[in-house]
Amino acid sequence: MAIPTTLQDLCNDLQELSSTERFEFLIELAKQLPIMPEKYKNDHSKIIGCASSAWVFVEKNEHDQIIIWADADALIAKGFLALLVLGLSGQHKDDIINIPDSFLQESGVISSLSPSRANGALSSFLKIKKLTFDV
Repeated sequence: MAIPTTLQDLCNDLQELSSTERFEFLIELAKQLPIMPEKYKNDHSKIIGCASSAWVFVEKNEHDQIIIWADADALIAKGFLALLVLGLSGQHKDDIINIPDSFLQESGVISSLSPSRANGALSSFLKIKKLTFDV
């Protein structure tokens, strides 16, 4: 299955950086994340498996495109959520749910993260896919 171009490009950009530069890149992405409305931060949207407090909410717009809202209280987690939001928002449902669950490992994107951050990143990705499936 094809990976959405924007997500693939962001992952490729991240892969070309050193570990320190990756964290700086994620922090810059965090600054680009649209502000998540407080009403979307609830138990249903909370990401289980993320070391920080993090939330994701998925909805469809009038063009059947998926819109993703996300937030986290830690900058690296927020940056990784921003990578997913920027890379997946605007896609159609099937384009997101058909991305292999193993994509983050296979792309190497989470290879430089600590085990707890890698788990949080994977949990975030899987939560987005589940919520997208249910929308």
